[in-house]
Amino acid sequence: MFKKVLEHEKYVTSRIYDMYEVALKEKDYAAQSCLKWFIDEQVEEEANASEIVEKLEMIGDNISGLFYLTDSWEQEKINKYVDTKLTL
Repeated sequence: MFKKVLEHEKYVTSRIYDMYEVALKEKDYAAQSCLKWFIDEQVEEEANASEIVEKLEMIGDNISGLFYLTDSWEQEKINKYVDTKLTL
């Protein structure tokens, strides 16, 4: 499931990059500035999703390893993705 989240984040990033390229070509400086903010946000979103995928892969089929993910920081990240990305 979280691999799909990461895949989606990468897709969103690619679409933002496409828009940024158009803004560069058109010399639309205001759009470039706005899109730069989205690019910065996407870097963070991809990093968060990638971190979750890596940890889940590390745990593998070890059920007891899932307890590692129950601390509040990790649970908050997981809930954020479940609530905002997968309920669309």
